[in-house]
Amino acid sequence: MVSASLRNRLHSLWQSLLGPGINHHIENDSIVSQKFLDDNSITLSPYLFSCYGTESQNLNRTPPILFQKRGPEIINNYPINYAAKFPPKDNPLPSVKVGNIFQNERIWFYRGTAIARYMDRWGMAGFPRVLPSGYPDLGSLCGIAATGDPHALNVETPGLNNYSFVGPKWQTYLYESNQYQPDGSSIHPHLILLGVQSTNAHSGTISLGELTTIVTAMRCRAYQPAVFDVDAVLAGEVEQPEDGNPAPSNEDDLAFKDEKRFPVLMVSLIGPQHVRVIYACMDGLKLCVRMSELTRIEPTNELLFRNIASVLLSIPLVESI
Repeated sequence: MVSASLRNRLHSLWQSLLGPGINHHIENDSIVSQKFLDDNSITLSPYLFSCYGTESQNLNRTPPILFQKRGPEIINNYPINYAAKFPPKDNPLPSVKVGNIFQNERIWFYRGTAIARYMDRWGMAGFPRVLPSGYPDLGSLCGIAATGDPHALNVETPGLNNYSFVGPKWQTYLYESNQYQPDGSSIHPHLILLGVQSTNAHSGTISLGELTTIVTAMRCRAYQPAVFDVDAVLAGEVEQPEDGNPAPSNEDDLAFKDEKRFPVLMVSLIGPQHVRVIYACMDGLKLCVRMSELTRIEPTNELLFRNIASVLLSIPLVESI
């Protein structure tokens, strides 16, 4: 079956990225070698995410881009509510908040994780905004929510985060559409990631942390069970496997048994002080990755932070069968 082959492909690639053998395929700044990409049918191609096409244009690309970036009005129409009182150190303006981060954090990874935490508050939930009644934050207004812990996709799966003392580090925020089935399971397989890499970026390449995070997220969705008792996990009656969800005994036990793309959209904060957008999906058994150019992060460039929020709040698109 195609679905079983696709799951096996993602699982095998995930194991390769986490195994000791990957050290033979890593170049300076933890760049994944072209040979590894070629040997594992992974393609990298440039893409201008700042100019998302229409829904029709995105769906008609090969393979399709299964997200629609929101326009700038999503930030312009729902500004920060400055009627709320902010302590001086918590002023939500990027020029102030990110400026303070740059001043206080000298090591890029810790600077990057602080910026990611700020972007999560600024673009998703945290800082109060002027919103319609019934919506507590911008994420809920746009139908995007952070994946909880515990979650059916198993957010503790190795590869989503890495804090090892030796080698590259990375940290990831995960978001999904908040449209759910009556049983509480996800409707869309799409995942949006906000990741931080400890290494420096180079145009036209992908870092080990970026690729591992993307493949792990796709693998998590591919093995996500259709039925998940979050209360039993919280009560300690059931434990999620530390090495990711296992293969099911029956295809019908999977939440996305017929999915063929497992689309992932990622905002990657990467050294020395940059950000880029990455989109990945499967095309048969080939992993196709589209990447934007690197953009330098400057505290005074509020337009950049608005663009990042527009990406994080993207609309999931559904491919016609």
